[in-house]
Amino acid sequence: RQSIPPTPGQPEKQPMLIPVRMGLIGPEGEALPVNAEGAAETVLRLTEAEQHFVFEGLPAQPLPSLLRGFSAPVRLEYPWTDEQLAFLMAHDSDDFNRWDAGQRLCERVLLAGVSALQAGRTEPFPDILRTAFARVLADRARDPAFVAEALSLPGEALLAERMEVVDVDGIHQVRQALKRHLALALEADWLAAWEENRDTRPDDLEAPALGRRRLLNLSLDYLVETGAEAHRQRALAQYREARNMTECMGALRALNAFPSKERSEALEDFGQTWKDDPLVMDKWFTLQAIAPFPETLDRVLSLMQHPHFSIRNPNRVRALIGAFVQSNPVGFHRSDGLGYRLLGDVVLELDRLNP
Repeated sequence: RQSIPPTPGQPEKQPMLIPVRMGLIGPEGEALPVNAEGAAETVLRLTEAEQHFVFEGLPAQPLPSLLRGFSAPVRLEYPWTDEQLAFLMAHDSDDFNRWDAGQRLCERVLLAGVSALQAGRTEPFPDILRTAFARVLADRARDPAFVAEALSLPGEALLAERMEVVDVDGIHQVRQALKRHLALALEADWLAAWEENRDTRPDDLEAPALGRRRLLNLSLDYLVETGAEAHRQRALAQYREARNMTECMGALRALNAFPSKERSEALEDFGQTWKDDPLVMDKWFTLQAIAPFPETLDRVLSLMQHPHFSIRNPNRVRALIGAFVQSNPVGFHRSDGLGYRLLGDVVLELDRLNP
């Protein structure tokens, strides 16, 4: 069934041609035939408001894998259970659908956690999510770029879009709790992934090397999330030994989640090392603006007085003020309204300088 909302001048929309590439998955993760020729997948052509498709002669109860490869730019709704989404994340042969299933499951878990928090309850995180994450992480045959993408939690902005009334603090609290849960539950796996992806050549810009660096940094991010000093030291070591900016920023972003002596040391060194490079200094300002700490607003105000900050420099304003407003929801939307006041003051000042 397809539904197209009305737009100005077109109150009633006619059905569109929607190609839905799909496959059927058996109870052991095997591909089931979708036709008499034994094909593993097919493309359903939706041309009517409602259509029915029947698959006959199946050897087992199938689980549909729909919209493979994002075969049409549509929003798909299907009543998968949490267990089925975890199964698709772990077993689907289509990388887009593995990623999509994981994101859908994470969204459900996170939003349920926020609802429980608002009701004064604690919602335990399901084991099926941890198991699915572990299977993806252990799949050495997969492209590491895909693994990193599949194991990245939905962002706070996306979760906010799913809520009628946005609970900024609740979203942040529950998302961090799930991240730490997965970090601790799979600590040995994250450590193995980090160690296995450290040996790329610094000048290798081919896709496999880029993917390995991305998985390296994601693994480090989860390791630091455990709160263990040993992993903060690993992040600091990666920063010191970084052979390119990707490794350097991966270490800094991992350390940036918590106040620590390792974070302070790395940021101080980074600022001193790159103080004469304006583009890199933008990264230094942004890191501090997006840190999810209660004192970040005061730090932003302090950095506005920094010798390398100028409100007349659009890139520097974007790097500090823009990053705080757009990428630090718990800081910008703080209950005392001081984040809004900061933005208002900056807008008034910019309007005075460039009306």
